[in-house]
Amino acid sequence: MGGLFFINGAYRTIVEIFCRAGATQIVKKYLHANTKVNHKRLWLILEKESVSRMVEVKEEKSKKIMRFADDYVARNLCAIYNGTLYVNVEGEGYIPKDENQLAIAVKQYFYAKGERILANMAKKVAEEILTLPLRQVRENEIPWNLVALKGNSLLDICTFSVSYNPGIFLPFYLDVEYDPAVLASGCLTPVFDEMLQQLSNRDMEISQRIWEMMGCVLSNDVYYKKFFVLQGVSGSGKSTIIDILMDLMPRRYVTSLSLDKFNGEFGMATLCGKALVVNTELANKEISENNIAKLKEATGGDTLTSNVKYKEPVTFQNRSGIIFATNHNFRMETTDQGLLNR
Repeated sequence: MGGLFFINGAYRTIVEIFCRAGATQIVKKYLHANTKVNHKRLWLILEKESVSRMVEVKEEKSKKIMRFADDYVARNLCAIYNGTLYVNVEGEGYIPKDENQLAIAVKQYFYAKGERILANMAKKVAEEILTLPLRQVRENEIPWNLVALKGNSLLDICTFSVSYNPGIFLPFYLDVEYDPAVLASGCLTPVFDEMLQQLSNRDMEISQRIWEMMGCVLSNDVYYKKFFVLQGVSGSGKSTIIDILMDLMPRRYVTSLSLDKFNGEFGMATLCGKALVVNTELANKEISENNIAKLKEATGGDTLTSNVKYKEPVTFQNRSGIIFATNHNFRMETTDQGLLNR
């Protein structure tokens, strides 16, 4: 490109390009002081000025990225839980976000403020946010007695009182809105009660067990150390109960996992960040010793570590309710009292 300077008049075009890039003053100064232009000298000056300007632009962009990241974090409650970023979304609750989802959220946030940023800039801001010293949530900080409802409302299952405190972190929320009229009426559910009576053949003990199962799954209590098996003939209502539970929470918190995959290399990682894990077709065969061990591990309330495909291993405490549905008897290769207790 430097050879263009030696073509008569062509160097002036290059000078104009550099002038637009911010080297205007130094070029004018040089041309004013030198009646006879030294093309090589001019090229070196412009090259130096260009590099200097590029450094300045890069620093300005870096400062802008940091400013955007600080702005986003200042206006949006963020927390790290089990190595995952959660952002408190108004009208919903804490939502887990990967880097791409965060970049989209950043772009939408600044667009709402009247500042349009390109996708590449939003991605850089998202990367910067993940380097900030964000709040780290530990397991013992999550209140077992609170259930998050849509809109950041918190239901205390001990007192049945409802409060609003977005500063309290809960890893998932129920997709239902708080209705004070329901609490005032005594939480009567005649339609659901009648359906439950039909499913249980009006057996109060079975109805009570179903209520307890649903309560365990929907709460943040991780210490009940149980999994659930819905056993019955085809069409007896097993899938109906599971569908009701699934409809009460956003699908991002629900996953399906076969018992055999519990024993896979990445199987346990599937539980991380989930509120409900279901298997609606438990196979008609004995559960192997390896699967028994994994099921006990998943429901023991202890800290788990699992490999994650193409990512770093994750360490977490399982907070998901595990439900199996089957038309057959629940059978084990060897009798395991620990599993039977669960």
